[in-house]
Amino acid sequence: MSVRSTEHRWFDLGAAALDRLLVPKLGDKYVCPLCRDSFDRSQIATDLTVEHAPPSSIGGRGIALTCRACNSRSGSQLDAELLHHHNTRQLARGGTAVYEDVETTQEGTLARGRLAIGPEGLRFDPIERQNHPERLQEHLEVSSRWAQTPLAGREITMRIPIRGNPRLADLSLIRAAFLVAFATFGYVYALQTAFEVLIKQLHSPNEQLIDPLPIFYDDSSPDDLREIALVTRPHLLRSVIVRIGPAAIFLPLEWDDRFFEDFDDRRREFVAGVTDPAAFSLGVERFDWPTSPQHLWDGVERQTT
Repeated sequence: MSVRSTEHRWFDLGAAALDRLLVPKLGDKYVCPLCRDSFDRSQIATDLTVEHAPPSSIGGRGIALTCRACNSRSGSQLDAELLHHHNTRQLARGGTAVYEDVETTQEGTLARGRLAIGPEGLRFDPIERQNHPERLQEHLEVSSRWAQTPLAGREITMRIPIRGNPRLADLSLIRAAFLVAFATFGYVYALQTAFEVLIKQLHSPNEQLIDPLPIFYDDSSPDDLREIALVTRPHLLRSVIVRIGPAAIFLPLEWDDRFFEDFDDRRREFVAGVTDPAAFSLGVERFDWPTSPQHLWDGVERQTT
């Protein structure tokens, strides 16, 4: 028996969910949760990709299918900002930051690659595909010579791309949280009208269609924290909460079309009414972090092969 690719298996799950939910039916099609465009089976290899949430640059794994256009758009506009934001927080907490697309020059030889900065110092690793083979060989020879005969006064120049838009970094995390919720609950959750403004915001990240963003930080949380849960009480805070490291992202629970417009006011109203923080607790229903599409609310029978 042949083993189907991840993309084909996840396409089948999505198509089965849509066939169960939609009237009229789409047929054998998959809908990208980020743009809501539909794709047929012949487009799996060319137009659909496994999406990592959070991005792989901060330790995420593939959990859902999105279209190639949405995946590429996020990488160029949002995820690079998130990596810079993550690196800044890592350095502030005494951890290790990793920078991509770094250029170094030694004795006139330029190399491109990845730079790690942490408690143990600097480590530069050239990336083969980013360098001309001859230049890369020259760089390796210079580095080897320097390591064997260290001398004072040698100079190395580094160019590190620095970004600095925390809002775009937050949007990257909110996008990841939405994909985690989609992978957990399915289309019946992700296609609700409450998310229309979020979809528009993700496609126009430099506009402020949602302000403030429903994301908060707790620096005491470990970087590898991954949680998704329903907040069922108090009523003012009813939502889906997704925790990715120190970030807590709040999303609408169900058919709450004013969620992104009203959530901050609801949160402030709730906080103002709390008289004894020590006695307060949220009503929470937790779910397993998805490692593949679960479609828990779509009524789809999962296949194992």
